[in-house]
Amino acid sequence: QYKKKMLWHNVENVIRQLKPSLFIGPDGLCLSTAIAEPLSIIFEKSFRTSSLPKLWSQATVIPIFKKGDPSLVENYRPISLCCGTCKAIDSIINQSIILHLETNNLLSNKQFGFRKKLSCNLQLLHCKNIWTTQLDQGKAIDAIYIDFCKVFDSVVHDKLLLKLKSYGISGQLHNWIETFLSHRQQMVKIGNKIEVSLRRSKQNYFEHANKPGRWLSYKLKKEKEKRLIHQLIDEKGIPQHEIEKKKDIILNYFQRLYKKEEINEDKIRTYLENTNDKTIGEGDKELLNKDITWSELKSAMENQCNNKSPGPDGIPVELYKATIDLVGPLMLEVFNEVLLAAKMPDSWREALIALIPKEDVDARYINNYRPISLLNADYKLFTSIIANRVKQVLNLYIHEDQNGFLPFRQIKNNLRTVIDVLEYYEAHPEKQFTLMFLDAEKAFDNLHWHFLIQKIYNMNLGTKFENIITTIYNTQQANILINGEQTGPLSIEKGVRQGCPLSPLLFIFALESLLTRIRQNSEIQGVRVKAEEYKLQAFADDMVFFLEDPMEKGHNLIKELEQYGSVAGLKINRNKTKLLTKNLTENQRKELEKTMGIQATKKVKYLGIWLTPHSKSLKENNYDKLLQQIKKDLESWNKLQLSLLGRIATIKMNILPKLLYLFQTIPIKLPKNFFDDINKVTLKFIWQGKKARISIKALQDAKSRGGLALPNWELYYWAANLLWLKDWVNLRNKRTLVLEGHDLQRGWHAFLWDVGKTKQAYFHRHLIRDSLLTNWKKICKKHYLKIPIWLSTMEAMVHPNNLDITKTTKYKDLLDPLGKLRTRQDLQEQGFKIDQWLYIQIHSRYKQDIKEFGIYSKLQHLDKILLGSNKKNISKFYKYLLEVELEQEIVKGNMIMWSRNIGRSITLTEWEKIWNRIIKITKSVAYKENMYKMLYRWHLSPSRLAKMNTNSSPKCWKCKNIEGTYFHMWWTCKEAQKYWQKIRKWLEEITKEQIEYKPEFFLLGISDKHFPKKTKYIIIHILTAARLAFAQCWKSSCLPTDQLVIQKICDCAEMDNLTIALKNKESSAFDNNWNAWYNWSSIIFKKVYYVFQGIWAEGILVQLN
Repeated sequence: QYKKKMLWHNVENVIRQLKPSLFIGPDGLCLSTAIAEPLSIIFEKSFRTSSLPKLWSQATVIPIFKKGDPSLVENYRPISLCCGTCKAIDSIINQSIILHLETNNLLSNKQFGFRKKLSCNLQLLHCKNIWTTQLDQGKAIDAIYIDFCKVFDSVVHDKLLLKLKSYGISGQLHNWIETFLSHRQQMVKIGNKIEVSLRRSKQNYFEHANKPGRWLSYKLKKEKEKRLIHQLIDEKGIPQHEIEKKKDIILNYFQRLYKKEEINEDKIRTYLENTNDKTIGEGDKELLNKDITWSELKSAMENQCNNKSPGPDGIPVELYKATIDLVGPLMLEVFNEVLLAAKMPDSWREALIALIPKEDVDARYINNYRPISLLNADYKLFTSIIANRVKQVLNLYIHEDQNGFLPFRQIKNNLRTVIDVLEYYEAHPEKQFTLMFLDAEKAFDNLHWHFLIQKIYNMNLGTKFENIITTIYNTQQANILINGEQTGPLSIEKGVRQGCPLSPLLFIFALESLLTRIRQNSEIQGVRVKAEEYKLQAFADDMVFFLEDPMEKGHNLIKELEQYGSVAGLKINRNKTKLLTKNLTENQRKELEKTMGIQATKKVKYLGIWLTPHSKSLKENNYDKLLQQIKKDLESWNKLQLSLLGRIATIKMNILPKLLYLFQTIPIKLPKNFFDDINKVTLKFIWQGKKARISIKALQDAKSRGGLALPNWELYYWAANLLWLKDWVNLRNKRTLVLEGHDLQRGWHAFLWDVGKTKQAYFHRHLIRDSLLTNWKKICKKHYLKIPIWLSTMEAMVHPNNLDITKTTKYKDLLDPLGKLRTRQDLQEQGFKIDQWLYIQIHSRYKQDIKEFGIYSKLQHLDKILLGSNKKNISKFYKYLLEVELEQEIVKGNMIMWSRNIGRSITLTEWEKIWNRIIKITKSVAYKENMYKMLYRWHLSPSRLAKMNTNSSPKCWKCKNIEGTYFHMWWTCKEAQKYWQKIRKWLEEITKEQIEYKPEFFLLGISDKHFPKKTKYIIIHILTAARLAFAQCWKSSCLPTDQLVIQKICDCAEMDNLTIALKNKESSAFDNNWNAWYNWSSIIFKKVYYVFQGIWAEGILVQLN
């Protein structure tokens, strides 16, 4: 079998299976199937004579970082890049060996690695079956997991050859393998791209480790594993694992999905003509069609995110950003030519499609993946500019019940309306009601281009805009990515590409026709409260419809949806579309299911929130479930090697957003023990089950006040409550206030500041109103000692039915600068229409308020946020609440201890300088953490350990004579004094400055002397590196060696250099900051560093005695 001649077409198949770009070895060549036949002759001769070309014995080794500290060489996996020809013959030999071993059953059935039709998953299933069988029989199980050190690199060649011979592999094959294993050479490059890669990895760790961002996200989530598609189920229900079969499944599915459906264009025109859509003004039309300006291009460029996957051309947006002055004018010219001529580059029609699995679904089915288009950066820049214009126009055109992808529209508004509707029907049990949560099947991918384009023409949005949309949605193609490979070209004939900045806006623009028809259809009855009617809420394609009297009117909604689907492509996924009924009997519910063809359920997940007919179960279904998930996540993350700041960052990045989303969308009453539980599990995670070294208040305080910014959960909850209460204060969102206050007998402000005469029992029967008002009263006790001047006495006294809330006057309008009530004549002269009787009422209320509470004469800090813009409100509310909550904590215990140690009072200005300037100088989280640990006296001294353990000696570990208190260990110890005197000497020689020998300077960075900026920069970094070296030898009797300190400083300098380079800053910034250190170290320590293209090459360190 081994002696058979290798046919050239077998070689061709092997070459085709190889990925040329991954196997460029020492010869630098890629293989092509065109040379398969001559290669087969070479391979046959090599096999017959057991001779190999010299290049086949050579390989280039690339170290690939695994995990852990990137500065340690053992944390890298050596990957050998062989010549392509060597790789090809290796594959053929390997196939022969595997065939021999499998045919003769020479491999254990418990070996699952590198064997066809076997995998890690099957091995785990095999183990699970053994374990469950043992457990079922009542037997105990012990499992030992063994990790071998560099096992592939430790194989002894002689023993391997003997093993092969014992398995019957002999003759020519054995001789060839023996020749192949002898005289092998491997070269590890320590320069050029490999060196840059290693140093970039270290720089990434230096700048990004243990802080919120991609580094921490990968550490926690293992995103790469999620992206792999291990198997797909084909149309016959058979699981497929082979890559080619998976490609076929994907390609067949998306070819059907994106294939154009034949639609009568006259039918589209008729549908749109019968839809009473809004029109846009001439100003908006001009905005959509004007030439693109330089400021628009620059703004779009700045708003593009870095580190995003590029499109088919492989050009990242960072390249355009770096060369904007060069390519910007040309790009601007091209963009305007595209607008004018309605022609665009062919590359703009291409895309790579990445498949992202949806949550909580079976990832083996291809329909459960979301196709995200990776588009070229220049196309995304162009469409970003157009999208920014479209947003401004759509914000006026789209009804306020559509909250998706438009400025100042929030997802919480959808859920607020849904909960208010449920509460309304809780108060009206005599009315039958249902909510229909629509699931549109591949909504973005099914939108018909003809419908979109026809609607744009019908609305006369301008020639340039019409032409560019027609050009974009004319011809498109894509390649779909699966596990790093492409399926081949796919023609796209419908749908808007998810990943294009324009797509979501065009989708909601097209969808508005459907929503307008539903609003205007009198046969579809929604929730009617006073003069308002509520029929739907939408967040792009996530739509919920409100149906009163659903038994009679429900089919009309289905009919409207089907009509729109017949012209625009919307398809109802009846398996996932759900009904949530209220005030219906079981029989009526079943009848409704039959009538509408949609399942009614007791619980629905809408926009991430579990909803039930009775809102009282919101806490159990959402908050309690999330708390359990948080506990589970923190327990699993507890095993990761994260620093203190890394653990706090983990909580801020992964726990805070989830809780904050619930706080904003369902601000129901939460008991105090809920927040206690969250604090308990998060603190356990931060301290890893050990005793806390920093108080929770210090952890939660703002970084500008010396804290570590750990979230205060209750204050975030209050901030979210204030976000909802803002509508009650401002009285602006009329539709929300009418529905939420459907049964109010007095105005909202009567409840916000009640003097005890307004009956509130009915007000508290509404779940959300009850929670908001209860929490508002708690907030008022701390933050409002008097009545705020935004309070409207008119709105508070008059029944909501008899008052236009947009014309209410407030105390800030009624009072003069001295806080006195203006006369009626003064108010009338200022334009307020107040009759005599109303003025008497206002005057009476004013006297009562002044007497019982008092009224602020000007706006308070909280007032300014409540009355201000809608930008970053949660952050503003939280920051204010935190400052008030911790205003007594500004002087912390550690600050007092430091003052006692150094023998003088450290002023608050000096502390603020540390918090806001010194700590921010360095980019490294590790360096920042060292500074925080010094401030909070983190390290456990012998004296403190002796109090914790009576068997431990309180004597200093270094001098061994005096009690080792914290300050003694760091400063007063005679050994420590030697160390800091040496560091002082170095600093004076490096900076040519007189350095004061004070503990506050060396340990905290506080100095009365004003240093030049670059001098201060290098001093802070050298002192931090020196403290890190000292802390590394904390429990040792020896001081840090000069080599250790120098290495710490050198690492800092090198990483600082790379960080500056990667931030697109001039290299001179590095030279200015570190030139003094470079000059001094090269002379004193004879340690040579060469700076060449941002890379430091290190010579031999020889320390002088």
